[in-house]
Amino acid sequence: MPESMQVCVDSEGRKVNMFTRQAVAAPRAIKEKQISTHQRNVCMHNCFGRGVCKDRVCYCETGRFGMLCQFDADDVSVDTIQASMGTKLDGKREMRIEYYDGLSSHARIPLFTKAYYLDIKKEHLGEDDLHEQSQIDASAYASAAHVAETIVEKRWKRTLLTPRSGTHRFVPFFPTNIGGNVGAADVYLPYVVRQLPNNDGDDDPWYIFVSMQDRGFCLHDRMRDMLPPRSIVVHSFGWQKFTSEDVNAEARCHRPDFDVVIPSRRHAYQTAFDENDFNASSKTGPMLFFSGSLRDEPGCKGEDLLQNRLKCIDVYSQGVRMYVVETFQNVSDFSLNAPGGKEAFSRDVMKTAKYCLVAGGHGFDMRLVDGVARGCVPLLTAIQMSYPYDNVLDYSKFALDIGDRWGKTSDKLRNLPDTLKEAYAKGDHGDMVRRLRYVHEVYVMEDELTDEEYREAHLNNVTDAGFATMLASIALGTNVVLPPYFRTTLCTLAYDFLDGRGHEIFKKEALDSFRCSQAQRTNPANL
Repeated sequence: MPESMQVCVDSEGRKVNMFTRQAVAAPRAIKEKQISTHQRNVCMHNCFGRGVCKDRVCYCETGRFGMLCQFDADDVSVDTIQASMGTKLDGKREMRIEYYDGLSSHARIPLFTKAYYLDIKKEHLGEDDLHEQSQIDASAYASAAHVAETIVEKRWKRTLLTPRSGTHRFVPFFPTNIGGNVGAADVYLPYVVRQLPNNDGDDDPWYIFVSMQDRGFCLHDRMRDMLPPRSIVVHSFGWQKFTSEDVNAEARCHRPDFDVVIPSRRHAYQTAFDENDFNASSKTGPMLFFSGSLRDEPGCKGEDLLQNRLKCIDVYSQGVRMYVVETFQNVSDFSLNAPGGKEAFSRDVMKTAKYCLVAGGHGFDMRLVDGVARGCVPLLTAIQMSYPYDNVLDYSKFALDIGDRWGKTSDKLRNLPDTLKEAYAKGDHGDMVRRLRYVHEVYVMEDELTDEEYREAHLNNVTDAGFATMLASIALGTNVVLPPYFRTTLCTLAYDFLDGRGHEIFKKEALDSFRCSQAQRTNPANL
């Protein structure tokens, strides 16, 4: 990172190095070339065409309101807001989300980075910006920003989006990959939180934070505690990290009762899925597939790993990738970092494999999304890990999970060939493969750049299923009801899409919260 890009201004107005936090006497001027124009002068949704974007802040024209000029005068009137609140069901409020506009621009856009998701098609980036464009294309962290963009779309006004009196308040602060893949969001987070109104009352809105960093709000153990008590984190890294073997202990990072894991983007080399990949008859390849990087961690290899799963929880892939490849590389029906045609080889083998190893490096594992898109049943190995929407989705119906909270399932890893043979012999593998087609539908969030492009390319889909599932996950954790449109969307996926058995991927509590009609439940589609 250029020296000038390491300089920021602290809460006292001093210029400091963001990594050392030491005062900088005379930093070099930040040149236009280092912070290109499209980074500074792009606002989400282009201020909805009703304001001027300057330094990524919308200056609204007369009669327009909101951080992105998304509201007109009628939208913000007391009568309109009151009329659009929806009705309570079983004493629960209908979800409404405010897009908080009280943060200073300094807090909204930390460290002058690509804080907002950039739509490269609409920006018309020039020749000089090709490198930046490739970074945006390849970004694995864009899903959270896509959520931020989608929440504020004008089609949700008066049904999900509200200027005031919401059940939830979205905080437009975007920790991103500014320093390697982890950033330095903890430097700015206290400054952001100090600007937020107190929300510790039962009727106060929940704050929604997002993160585009590989490790989410687990950059260090204290980061999650920096947030207000009634806060939800939406990110792609579900590492919980418990301090002790106490069932009442609170997770230090991802809090499974409230926080939401959203799927990461797929690897850039993954092509669009083929419907045939979700047919069990296509799984004629290896029992287990894995292709990825390895790291040698002393003390977390071989039997040492199996005896010390908790001790090895912080190391790369929790030591599992290296253990599996070293221990089982000669098993005849395992394909583990096998030589071949690199990306193309991996794609071709993955879609024929029965199980795909999911063991994230130091953050979320894109192989979960890759495998689901290929109809390959995920083999989940992590301990103390949450997965996308796992308070809504029943992972036992489409994945094999041999991890746990305290690392007590080492025998399943030690005897992995037998573990997989026994699981496959149960006879439900074909159903798991079939269900992955529905899982793929709810995983589509920022796939192939946008959900809109996915829908354009694949006519057989459920519009907004991914976004609706994300909202359902938030709603369950905070005891509110989804607006009717999103309940209808999820009921369509559950009972009226493909063979009408999408309901099999959902947990009962989640399915009940969709409030699908009795007719749908008793007569699902048989297309």
